[in-house]
Amino acid sequence: MYIFTITKLHFLIINMFIIYIFALIYKKYGNDTHFYFQDKKNKMTMIDSLYFSLNTYSTIGNNDIYAKSNFIKKIISIQIFCLISMVILLGCSSIEIK
Repeated sequence: MYIFTITKLHFLIINMFIIYIFALIYKKYGNDTHFYFQDKKNKMTMIDSLYFSLNTYSTIGNNDIYAKSNFIKKIISIQIFCLISMVILLGCSSIEIK
C-alpha cells in the first residue's frame, strides 16, 4: 500500500520550484561580497543566479561563479540537502512514481 503517489510531472515541478527559489536567494545576495565571479563582474543577474542554482542542484559546478561568504556556503548546503532529500524521496519504497 502506497502512502501517496508522485507523478513524474509533480517531481519535475517540485525540482524546478526548488531551483527557482534558490535562484531568487542567489539573486538577492549575488554581489562580490558573497560570490567570486570569473568574468570580473560585481553583481549577479537573474540568468546568472538561475545558472548557478541549476549548476549547484545538478552538482556540475563549473567554478565560473562560486561562493565566497560563509552565509552563501550555508545556503548552498541547504540546496544540496534538498537535492539529497529529493533523491531519497524518489528512492523511498512507500512512494509510487508513475
